[in-house]
Order: sequence, then structure tokens, then C-alpha cells
Amino acid sequence: KMGDKFVYKKTVAIKENEIAFISPWYVDKEKLDCIKDVWGTWRLGFQLQSVSGFSLKKYFGRFGVNLVGFVGEDASDDLYYSNESDTDYGVNIGLQYILVEKLGLRKLPFRVYTGMNYGVDTFEPISIWTNAKDSYATVVSGVFGLEFDTRFGSYSVGIEYRVKDYTYKTEDYNWLTGYEPIDVEETKQGFLLNLGYHYYF
Repeated sequence: KMGDKFVYKKTVAIKENEIAFISPWYVDKEKLDCIKDVWGTWRLGFQLQSVSGFSLKKYFGRFGVNLVGFVGEDASDDLYYSNESDTDYGVNIGLQYILVEKLGLRKLPFRVYTGMNYGVDTFEPISIWTNAKDSYATVVSGVFGLEFDTRFGSYSVGIEYRVKDYTYKTEDYNWLTGYEPIDVEETKQGFLLNLGYHYYF
């Protein structure tokens, strides 16, 4: 029982001189299904990953869809040091598949999952060597992680391998003409932590 709601309740009638066996696996499966019915399949929170931001997640059985987004003002200097501010954004859509879903030690659900993400990010890369402007990046990543539920929300921790292709404008110094704007294309790849928190509804 959680609060005023029963997450699992079952009445078993046993006749006199009758022996009944109830499989622990069956009981756990029944309780897991009841918890999911009570907490629902929607999640709202935030995600720290290649493209971070506020997160909305929905489960369809073993499959999950996760939409992450953030909009903000980037006040970095432009190429001509005018210190103008522009609006940048990051948006990511992720598909998840639950490999294992069981009850943990405290009889609360946990799940092992894998998934793929695709995102777009226009925030300028942070670098002391590069005065970047008009950045545009596409990010593709694969993730493997663990998500565990508590009475106060769901936490996830995982590792992702991402490939980030981005273009931006910067400047190069020419001895004859001075600083000149140039277009840069780069690809970065590697492993990153993937962390998240979501509340049920």
C-alpha cells in the first residue's frame, strides 16, 4: 500500500486440508504491474546528456519515447565583439527499449535499458581558444543505462557514446588583412555520462 492506494492486493481462498503454492515471481509480476498502473506511464523531469534540458518521457510497454529540450539566451560575443545576445536551443528525441524490468530490494521497480538519441544544438561550444558564433550541431548517440524508481521519482544513470557534427563561424588572423571570419566544420565523438530525474504522472 502506498498512501491511500493499494499497489498490490490479492485474496487467495484455501480450503481445509488444501495446500496452495504461490510463485514469488508471479507475486512480483502482479505487484510490478500494479505499481505501474498507480504511477502511470508518463514522466516529467530533466536530462543531462549530449543535448540536455527539460524532459518528457512516455512508456509504451517495453518501449519508451523521450523528448528533451531547452531554450536560452547566449550572451557570448559575436565575431565583431558587439556582445549581442541571441536565442539558442537544443532539442533531442530518444527511443528506449527496456531489456530487464524487475522489483528491487525495496520492492520498487528498476529497469535496464538501451536506446538511441538524435538531437540538434545551436549553443556555441565553450572554449577559451575559439570565439565561436552561429553554431549548429547534430548529435547521434547510443545509450545503455539503469533507471530505478523511488517514492519521490525516478532516477537514471547511464553511459552514452555520441558523435557530434557541428559547424560554426570563428575568425583567423591574417598578417596582411587582420582578422577574417572563417567557417569551421568539426566532428567530436566519445563517451559521456547520461543522468536524469523524472517524476511520475
